[in-house]
Amino acid sequence: MMNNELDINEFFNILYERVFMMIFIVVISCLIALIIALSTPNKYVSSALLASSNEGSSFSNSLGGLSNFAGIAGISLPKEPTDKSIEAMERIKSFNFFSKNFLPYIKLEDLYAAEGWNQSNNQLKYNAKLFDANSRKWVRKTDSPEKKIPSNQQAYAKYKKLMSISQDNKTNFFTLSIEHFSPYIARDWVDIIVKNINNEMRLIDQKIAMESIDFLNANSEKTNINELKEVINNLLEKQMQNLMLSSSREDYIFTIIQPAISPEEKSYPRRSLIMIIGFITGLVISILFALVMNYWKKDVT
Repeated sequence: MMNNELDINEFFNILYERVFMMIFIVVISCLIALIIALSTPNKYVSSALLASSNEGSSFSNSLGGLSNFAGIAGISLPKEPTDKSIEAMERIKSFNFFSKNFLPYIKLEDLYAAEGWNQSNNQLKYNAKLFDANSRKWVRKTDSPEKKIPSNQQAYAKYKKLMSISQDNKTNFFTLSIEHFSPYIARDWVDIIVKNINNEMRLIDQKIAMESIDFLNANSEKTNINELKEVINNLLEKQMQNLMLSSSREDYIFTIIQPAISPEEKSYPRRSLIMIIGFITGLVISILFALVMNYWKKDVT
């Protein structure tokens, strides 16, 4: 017990002897943290709360039931997953959706080269090594065969970092979020994704319904069995209903519960947290430095 007390006393004596050096290190660490906090541009997160729409689910359930019914009559129809909202969520994350339903509707430089936002004039700031804002041209240096304009795959890597979508297991609601330097762009991009995933899924289901109708019409002409004709007619009626269903409304897969807004408060950086980390880091470094200096002094003497 006595040895522990002596060790503790010695520890504090070491710190006391080098208190000014420790204060200097902590101040330097806090200044570095302050520079980092002030130089890091603000980022904003805009989110939309979404619910699974009944239209897409009804289509899947109807098509799945009809496939089983048609199988009894020897007719094969495509099977679809019962939860199309999960499929839509995975499509949003995919490169195919990004390249066909997101990238054509935005400015590539806003995704790839932006590095800040001027709130006073609502203008983005671009990395001058990548994109010249005055000439509106790409100037990044690349090695052949890479081009100055970023490829779709390079842009997709940026997209994956700033976009997130998740489902709440308790409520089954979905949250789609975009993080960007501009709160207005973040909001607009969320709207683009929601609109285009609904449209893409609608077109897919329309294509399935039309292909099923053509298939059933072709088989109806080939058979003379009344019972089979009746089955085919029932299937045709259902597929016509599916075709009408897929064209009925815009929010085909996702219904918007809370639309995306332009956030007034930044989500990043948390400057107070950066300062706290800077202070703690400086304190730890100063303590370690004081102990090392003490033991080095003992070894020399």
